[in-house]
Amino acid sequence: MNVESLIAPNCLNKQDCIALMHKDKSYSYQFTIDKIKSLSAGLQLNFEINEPLIICLPNDPEFVFFLYACINTGVLAIPVAHTVTNDEFSRLIKTTRATNIIVSDEKAKSMDSQTLEAFEKVFISVEEGHEKQERYSTTAFLYMSPDLFNEVNVDLEKTAIITSTTGSTGTPKCVEIPYKNIFKPISSSFPINQSSITILDNPLQFSGSINLLFNFFYFGAQIVLSVGMGINNLASDLLHYKATHLKASPYIFNELLHLPDRVLKQIKPQLQLCIAIGANTPAEIKHNFRKKFGIPLLSIYGQTETGPCILNAAQKQDKLGALGEAVNGTQIKLITSSGQQAAINEIGEIYCKTERMMNGYFNDSINTENAFVDGWYKSGDLAYQDEDGFYWFTGRKKNIIVSEIGQNIIPEEVENALTDHPAIKAAAVIGITSDNHWEKVVAFIVLNTPNTLSKTEVIDYLKSKISFFKLPEEICFTAEFPLTSTGKIDKVKLKKTLSA
Repeated sequence: MNVESLIAPNCLNKQDCIALMHKDKSYSYQFTIDKIKSLSAGLQLNFEINEPLIICLPNDPEFVFFLYACINTGVLAIPVAHTVTNDEFSRLIKTTRATNIIVSDEKAKSMDSQTLEAFEKVFISVEEGHEKQERYSTTAFLYMSPDLFNEVNVDLEKTAIITSTTGSTGTPKCVEIPYKNIFKPISSSFPINQSSITILDNPLQFSGSINLLFNFFYFGAQIVLSVGMGINNLASDLLHYKATHLKASPYIFNELLHLPDRVLKQIKPQLQLCIAIGANTPAEIKHNFRKKFGIPLLSIYGQTETGPCILNAAQKQDKLGALGEAVNGTQIKLITSSGQQAAINEIGEIYCKTERMMNGYFNDSINTENAFVDGWYKSGDLAYQDEDGFYWFTGRKKNIIVSEIGQNIIPEEVENALTDHPAIKAAAVIGITSDNHWEKVVAFIVLNTPNTLSKTEVIDYLKSKISFFKLPEEICFTAEFPLTSTGKIDKVKLKKTLSA
């Protein structure tokens, strides 16, 4: 394994090619490669090939160094969000059987002693100027002379990274990503080069960010590692770094559209490429984005298990709301509830075969077996294909709400109807089991301006948009939505607020 093979060739051995920007510091590709090689030597002397290593660091350069060093040495990388709770850590340790961890000093201090003591090897990343914990070694111990590193040969079919699904609709699973996936860039569809300044708004620890990190490095782009999450931090980074490329969730792009006009006018001239990932992007957001910024908002559909599968780069107005078309190396088919392949414009579950498929769920053979049918991955998402070959998302199969009259209700249909209202900024719809064991529709709504719409006005508006049995029985106005660490609306937490 040679880390240089994952970097744009024209960026090698050059100090003026910027790879990473973080806290007003710039790191060249050559500096980054040197750090990765130095860490590779340290990892090789302290860990065996395929030995699991949890990396719990914030969005900073050291996370990138460790991720690439693990790949370079054959150490099994388990990137973990910096926001992970002690309970989530306990589940992760139990599932992966990991006994080693790289963790920031800040995170280590917030962990309970039992969780940290469960690991055999602990290395603490300490910020410059901060005191280290006496009990544990620092990550500085692992940076050694690159001359000590011996290049290893790994089977590209073997697992390189274990990453978690987001768990936005249930319990996260640990997904095995093989080495071969790392060598399959998809950026040939995008204008990405050394002058591209890209902000990855989501935590680097999740598959969508990891895919794009490898992708942008492969083409020599400059990557901004944001210090904080949220729209205000994002706006600040966009202006400060003069970013040309942005990857974020649809929810964040919607938030971006609601920034003050004076801020949008400053951002508009510099943006060249924007990609929405993590959830279906409504046509209204894409339309408003192009209207305000003068460029299309691209969207990528995929899952942790499959990587990117469908891309919508279309600029035609009538295709803005589509998921798009299958990317190179991916096959898509739609299967109806009766098990037949869906006809044109008929809804079915998305099945896919892709070159970027996971190896399976780690230590979970039952869920792995249930995820596939004859080699096709069952996404759990519902869609139809139009006459032009574009796929259109209609909802999550397991999110379907069954009404008291036995009719199926797709939450996304109700959400789209709600967000068409000019006073509604965002909406989320869930099903709650009622006393008679059927499900009732509950809509959570964020208004552009508080107290400008009543519950009765919402229902009256919806009556002309959707069938009567799809109307929400309960409406909850809220100032903001709880989000997963990848920027998706966290419907699990929304449901818990009703039972609190």
